[in-house]
Amino acid sequence: MSDLWWDKKREERREMKGGWFWLLLLFWALIGCGQPIGSQVTFIETETATAVLEPTPTLRVSTEVVQATSVSTSLPEATAVTVPSEAAVADTGWDSLQTGLEKRVIRLEPIVSTTGSNRGAEIVYMLRVDPAHFLFDVGYAAGNPKLLAEWQAESGAQIVVNGGFFTPEQTATALVIDDNQVIGSSYVGFGGMIGIDAAGVTLLDLARQPYTGGEGFAEGMQSFPMLVLPGGELGFPADLESGRVARRTVIGIDQTGRVLLIITPRGAFTLHQLSRYLVESDFELDMALNLDGGPSSGILLQNAAGVEGYAAYTAVPLVLLVRPRVE
Repeated sequence: MSDLWWDKKREERREMKGGWFWLLLLFWALIGCGQPIGSQVTFIETETATAVLEPTPTLRVSTEVVQATSVSTSLPEATAVTVPSEAAVADTGWDSLQTGLEKRVIRLEPIVSTTGSNRGAEIVYMLRVDPAHFLFDVGYAAGNPKLLAEWQAESGAQIVVNGGFFTPEQTATALVIDDNQVIGSSYVGFGGMIGIDAAGVTLLDLARQPYTGGEGFAEGMQSFPMLVLPGGELGFPADLESGRVARRTVIGIDQTGRVLLIITPRGAFTLHQLSRYLVESDFELDMALNLDGGPSSGILLQNAAGVEGYAAYTAVPLVLLVRPRVE
C-alpha cells in the first residue's frame, strides 16, 4: 500500500485553488539574547537587538491532538510515539541504526536567559542520513493537513519531518515542487531551498543562489532562515536576534553530503543561539536551513521497536519523507 502511495501520489494530490501566498513574517524585537547554551558551546551576550525578520511558527493546532502548544516536553496523547531516552548520557555519539542511518542525542545544560530565568535543559535529537542509501521526497496536501503519524502511515516512510511554513488556509508560503510540478512562488533574497533529484538532496541559499527553475529538481520546498551558510558560516547573526525561543526543526548537509535532520524539542533555543550552536558543533555542517517550528515541529522515526521521536502538536500540510533505497 505504501509503494502505491509513492508511485501514484500525483493522482491523489489535491489541486491547489486560488492564488499563491507570500508570508513575510516580521517580528520586531525589544531585547536581544545570546547567553551560554551549555556544555557544548560558550556564548557571549549580545547587545540589544534591532529589527528582525524571523519566522513565526504556525500556531493552528489540530483538534485531534492535545491543546498544549506551549509545552515542549510532552507529546500529544493521540500519537503512539516513544520519546528517546534523554537521561542516560550527555552525548550518545553517533549510533548506527542501519546502513546509511545514524542517530545522536545530546543533552545540554540548562539555559539561563539574560533576565535570569531558567529555560531548562535542551535536547538535540539528530538523524544523519546517507542519500546513497535513502530516498527523499516531499509530501504536500494543500488544504488537507495531517499529523506526522498519518503522513508516515500513508506513505510508508521510515522518517517523517515537518516542512516549511504554511498559511491559515494550509498552503505553503513559498515554492513547493511535488513530483516535478512547481507550485507557488519562490522566496526572493532570503531563505533556503531543499532540492531533491535522483542524485540526492541539495540545499540552496536563496539570497546567494536564487531558484531559477533550471536546477532539475523533481521535489523541493523552501523555508527560512538559513542557519548555516555555505562553507559552515554563521547564518543568523546576533544583530537579527529577537530573543524569542521556540521548538525548532532543522535540515542540514554536512561536508560529505550526508543529510542531518535535527529537532530541539524543549524550545530553549533562539534562532541566533541555534545558528551559533550548529556552526560551533562537531557536526561538520556545510549548510543548514530552519524549518517551521513551534507546535509544527516534529520528527518521527520508524525502527524495529516501533516509532520514536517527537511528534508535532499540530497537523501540517507539508513534510519531508525519507525511506530506504531498494538495493
